[in-house]
Amino acid sequence: MNDRYDDVEAMLQMPAPTLERDAQPMLIESLPHTQQQQAQELAATIDIHDFEAVLQYGTDAQLALSRFSTLLLAQVQRKEQTNISAVLSQLTDTLEEINPQSLTEKRGFLKRFLPKSATSTQQLMTKYKRISVQVDRLSVQLERSKIQLLRDLQLLDQLFEQNKKYFDALNLYIAAAEVKRLDVLY
Repeated sequence: MNDRYDDVEAMLQMPAPTLERDAQPMLIESLPHTQQQQAQELAATIDIHDFEAVLQYGTDAQLALSRFSTLLLAQVQRKEQTNISAVLSQLTDTLEEINPQSLTEKRGFLKRFLPKSATSTQQLMTKYKRISVQVDRLSVQLERSKIQLLRDLQLLDQLFEQNKKYFDALNLYIAAAEVKRLDVLY
């Protein structure tokens, strides 16, 4: 047990950091005033003579960040991505099949004297019904994709906020450690 304290004492006896290191701005200076106070309070709770406490310093924030990362990775892995560009390409191809000129049939000199062909009109109507069904199916797929993208956007907003909280918490721990380091050194 004494060996641990001897290691801490040895670390405290190490030479002070160089001026180059001290010339760098401290993280605590870049934090908002409330977080600076929190970092000062956290630094006051750090007992450098308790080796276990020093080793455990900041582990709760690290564990929370680790759980968050694992959850995020699991959600990304099971996420089924729809290929919206493929659906839009199919829709474009289907719409290009529509030829409005085919509705007005050009009749040649001899066709004017012959009765209109009912089958060609029926074929044309069947073709447009088929295209209409395809367009409806593709529009449903696009609507589902839109809803999924909106859900994903909401999730990403939530993940961003959660990530920001963890980032702020880690900055707080780092700033507190910097403050404690200066207190111990000087």
